[in-house]
Amino acid sequence: MSIMSVIGAVAIIIIPSIRFGKRIKKQMQPVLDAIGQIKDQNLEYETSCSGIKEFDDCLSAIDDMRDALRESLEKQWKTEQEKKQQMSALAHDIKTPLTIVRGNAELLSETELTTEQKNNITYVLNGTTQIQSYVKQLIDVTKSWNCSDVTYTTVRLEDFFADIKEQALGMVEIYHQKIDWKAGQSDKKVTIAYDPMFRAVMNVIQNAVEHTKENGIIYIDAKEQDGRLTFIVEDSGSGFTKEALLHGTEQFFMDDTSRNGEAHYGMGLFFAKTVAEKYGGGIKLSNSENTGGARVEIFFLSSQETS
Repeated sequence: MSIMSVIGAVAIIIIPSIRFGKRIKKQMQPVLDAIGQIKDQNLEYETSCSGIKEFDDCLSAIDDMRDALRESLEKQWKTEQEKKQQMSALAHDIKTPLTIVRGNAELLSETELTTEQKNNITYVLNGTTQIQSYVKQLIDVTKSWNCSDVTYTTVRLEDFFADIKEQALGMVEIYHQKIDWKAGQSDKKVTIAYDPMFRAVMNVIQNAVEHTKENGIIYIDAKEQDGRLTFIVEDSGSGFTKEALLHGTEQFFMDDTSRNGEAHYGMGLFFAKTVAEKYGGGIKLSNSENTGGARVEIFFLSSQETS
């Protein structure tokens, strides 16, 4: 057999195979497109037929899976919305009776009381203060879920840092603590979701205050680089436990390393994480090599403007 005969025989086999492969690829495309749409989380796509029964059967099965997935996601979304609404309503409902309890306790504290009664009133007032703090954090969390409430503001970076420093100084003064503040000087202007970002940073600082003893020092480093706002807060407490490092930003995580040794709910860090992630950032928990206490780094993305 001559070489030309062999080449001809091979060509007879290969050419139809190539054509068949291209035809199969073309008819397989609707299946690949459907898989790609689901991968991209688009469940509203329209299916086209391939012209091959087996492929069309596969497309039909994918459509059934898509419909089931869409129904499941819609149910999950409705359930989450109901939970958020219930939590928001509960937080606001608690405020009124709590205010009444605190008001009456304060009135009682102004009357003639025995030492034991004064101590009991003090416990009531301390308890209501703690609950009010939790309720405030819970309300902050529910507000952060609603993007429509957010107002973006263009501010001087230096002013934003100064507002946080002023609030932090007022917070630590109650416990005779000190702030070691470090922030870059800049006239740059940034556009940010001022209120939620401010509350998120203050929640991180509040967490540091609650885990630092009286006369302790809290270190705060605020900086901006390439549209990224970063705040590093280090306290001089006992640091995060192993469990807190893993779960400290989870909703209702409870720790007992606060200043007074009582159980403490990590709502503040959960809220901070929720806000940070909403605005392109995040939060990192670790223990400080400098102080031995807890170290929290929280950052957000902002749009920069000319100074």
